[in-house]
Amino acid sequence: MMATSPAEISHQAGIAALSAGDHDAAIAQLRLAIAQAPQVARYWSNLAEALRRQGDLAEALRCYERSIELDPQYANGWRGLGAVRFAFGRYELAEAAFQRWLELGEDRATAHAFIADCARVRGLARLAIEGYRLALTLAPRHRHSLLNLPHVLVLTGAEEEALSIADQACRDWPGDADMLSSKGRCLQTLERYEAAMDEFADAWDLTPGSLRLCCQIAEVWEQLGDLIQADLWLARARELDPGSLDVRLRQASLLRVAEQADEALDLLAELRAAHPDNIEVRLQQARAEFDSGDAEAALHSYRALVDLQPDNAAHDIALAHIQVALGDLAAATEGFRRAHVKNPRALGAVAGLATTLRAKLPESEYQLLQASLARPEMPANLRAQLQMGLAMVLDGRGMHVAAAAAAHDANRLQALHSIKRHRGYDPAEFDLQIQAIERGFSRERMRELAAFGDPDARPTFIIGMPRSGTTLTEQILNAHPQILGVGERPYALRSLLRWTRCKDVAAALEAVVQPDLAPPAEAARWHLQQLEALAQKSARQIPPQRIVDKMPDNYQWAGLLHVMFPNARLIHLRRDPRDIALSNWMNLFAQIRWANQLDHIAHRLLAHHRLMKHWRQHLPAGVLIEIDYEELAAQPEQQARALIAGLGLQWDPACLQFHQQRNLVRTASVTQVREPVYTRSVQRWRHYAEALAPLIEQLQQAGLIALDAE
Repeated sequence: MMATSPAEISHQAGIAALSAGDHDAAIAQLRLAIAQAPQVARYWSNLAEALRRQGDLAEALRCYERSIELDPQYANGWRGLGAVRFAFGRYELAEAAFQRWLELGEDRATAHAFIADCARVRGLARLAIEGYRLALTLAPRHRHSLLNLPHVLVLTGAEEEALSIADQACRDWPGDADMLSSKGRCLQTLERYEAAMDEFADAWDLTPGSLRLCCQIAEVWEQLGDLIQADLWLARARELDPGSLDVRLRQASLLRVAEQADEALDLLAELRAAHPDNIEVRLQQARAEFDSGDAEAALHSYRALVDLQPDNAAHDIALAHIQVALGDLAAATEGFRRAHVKNPRALGAVAGLATTLRAKLPESEYQLLQASLARPEMPANLRAQLQMGLAMVLDGRGMHVAAAAAAHDANRLQALHSIKRHRGYDPAEFDLQIQAIERGFSRERMRELAAFGDPDARPTFIIGMPRSGTTLTEQILNAHPQILGVGERPYALRSLLRWTRCKDVAAALEAVVQPDLAPPAEAARWHLQQLEALAQKSARQIPPQRIVDKMPDNYQWAGLLHVMFPNARLIHLRRDPRDIALSNWMNLFAQIRWANQLDHIAHRLLAHHRLMKHWRQHLPAGVLIEIDYEELAAQPEQQARALIAGLGLQWDPACLQFHQQRNLVRTASVTQVREPVYTRSVQRWRHYAEALAPLIEQLQQAGLIALDAE
């Protein structure tokens, strides 16, 4: 019997230590084996594997390269080299290594699957699907392929097939936590959240304390709108590994959803520096850029994502929506069409075409819209988007009865979707909030606090109901060389919370009435700093004399804005409440919870009317500038001149050329502000009088129409 060499003894000891999970001992023994026999390829390969498991990828890469240099036919060396290159994000080089491993003929199914992984992360979904299918042909129960194929199928719109494969995989691999999690992710994509949570819960029972599951469950709660639960699960994940990329990505996403896009961008900048090629980091960055109002940066980021993942139609759709917001409707239309070619199941592209083109939608694409609506299963919010797209097309064609029916279905579905996400509207809760605002911001209280306010006259606020003309007014002002419009910013509400040091609005309004509460000087400084930062980012050569925030809901915080900035002007837009109601009802808004039910819209209109009456009575004279949308549409120059004068500036004719701007418009008003002022939206409600009848009756009983309309 041949004696075992000292090098082989050390090698075997290293393998045993590696199997036991003792990486330090394994590395020490394998280094000893290499010192004794430096020309043995498998010694280098196994050392590389030990280093990889310990996390030293750089040296692992060098060891694998040495392994295949010594023996180009050593299959495990190519496999390991591909794995480390993949971990470094060098996907094309990883694919080349896996391809060589495939040619050597060892474990062909896994080789095909790993090659498919390289295609998947590069966004080449069709090549990835082909690779996983090849692997499953060779090995029908191939675990790695069964885990990954469903999620690539989802990218191509084959959700039902993906779920079927994931379901079968769970049967083939009973008690496998990863398979349960994979199925849960498919259900999550289909917005079947309760079923997804059941799968995640079963997986959690098998692997309690799983970092990956903590992040996945946090993501579901985030999608459901329960940010408290999302943060609780994320806290568990942070306890397990606070530096994990998955954990920090979820944190960035939570910040963005909580309307803290600037903070999300700060975190994502750190992640991008550490992981420059990570697709999820890039995607979260693009979303946060758009949410922060930096459309040009988001446009650049999504274009890069389209290049990096050319098969992922979702990037084309997101890019097209930004192009719509920037007024480039031709490019947006091309983008939606390109997305549909890539993925004929990309129903978001069909909805985007309908809402962008409206009456100009070609007959072939109108038929595609109808066929898409005939699909039996899809998430409620996606069907709502398609239905609203149909409503807009029918409205543009003058088919108002049919348009009303489609809008009704769209709003019903969107309301169900919102309720499922814990984002329903509670009229009684808003009534309590209005009462608290009235108590907290009386004339006497505002006079007392305003004495300590910041005298800067630059902050300017356009307020009113959504769809009352706030966007049009901002665009007119933004065209003036001394005025900068910064879009809709959440700074007023965040200033209230900073001032009172409370976490929610109800508690903050209770704090406002306390006599020992200090004036909001620090919150005013913070608010002004945010506006100044936006002014510095703008391309304006002349520092603006007025910085305009057009968040409509700031009508709730008019008193707060006045006490922080006593010299600020609040521009209130008034419009026939029936036209406001119709315009909100015939658009789907991600952030407006009350716009899907006519009784909720009526309630909001009445609450707005009540609160504006309070401000007229309690704010000092000259603070509130009120404009009627109908008069602005009928006499744009006269009204615009009066508005500019009210802001203490000289008239500039550029204000009437506002429609030539190409700045970000993140509201459903985008098509309106890309052309001169028109009057066709005035009394548009008459086409839908029958559909709006319950709302109109409520407004009549409250006397609101008699006061604000005809």
